Amino acid sequence: MKEVILIVSMFVVCINSALADNQDLCSEDCTFVLLSETTGEFHVVNEARAKQRLSPCSTFKIPNSLIAMDLGVVENLEQKLTFDPATYPVQEWWPKNWYAEPLNLNDAFTYSALPVYQEIAVRINPVRMQFFVDQFNYGNRDISSGIDTFWLNGSLEISAREQVAFIRRMYRNEISVAQSSLSLLKEIMLVEETDHHKFYAKTGAGGADNGRILGWYVGFVENKSGTYYFALNLEGATWSDIKQRRIDIAKNYLAQAGVL
Repeated sequence: MKEVILIVSMFVVCINSALADNQDLCSEDCTFVLLSETTGEFHVVNEARAKQRLSPCSTFKIPNSLIAMDLGVVENLEQKLTFDPATYPVQEWWPKNWYAEPLNLNDAFTYSALPVYQEIAVRINPVRMQFFVDQFNYGNRDISSGIDTFWLNGSLEISAREQVAFIRRMYRNEISVAQSSLSLLKEIMLVEETDHHKFYAKTGAGGADNGRILGWYVGFVENKSGTYYFALNLEGATWSDIKQRRIDIAKNYLAQAGVL
């Protein structure tokens, strides 16, 4: 038992040291939060920003997918999903893979297909969506700005700390959904698998209140020493500025902490 405690203590010291040595990765407009399931300890870069509630943007596709599967709005990962082009006309800036053909949930999640998820949210409906958002204790739980827009710089906001806490509750299934729904969600969240770890994540991006671009990267990692939950958000001048940087910074912190 003493040996186990010593190993865990050494790992915590390594995480703290890694984050402290690499704080230059995150400036004042960036935060990274890491939580160890084994120790229950948070390790945070830029605490003030970690507590700041912001729009979840496409990271809300995590609970949106889970709710849809739990209600049977999406019955399985093979189901073809579409949207009404009269309600959501194709925009010039949309990637072609959002609308060229029907998508299954895995592809819609991977491509972050906005109109598909807007259609899903409408089918869930405001009453059921509010029930689950309340049950999940997701951020400020406010979906009042519109059933198909509330997570897009709308009324719903969540902090990096709250993202991590939600992912932990979800992973533990402390949110009362079917285990089969959680298993399917893990399938679509998996972005990397090695002999050492399984890495599950979702990106998000949108406009910030100050005219800059907000980027998110949130998820969890399973490795041989346990499970780790993380969330990163940052701002940049342009979409191209944050698109890859949000992923690179998060993975850098995770690697330095020995999680990846």
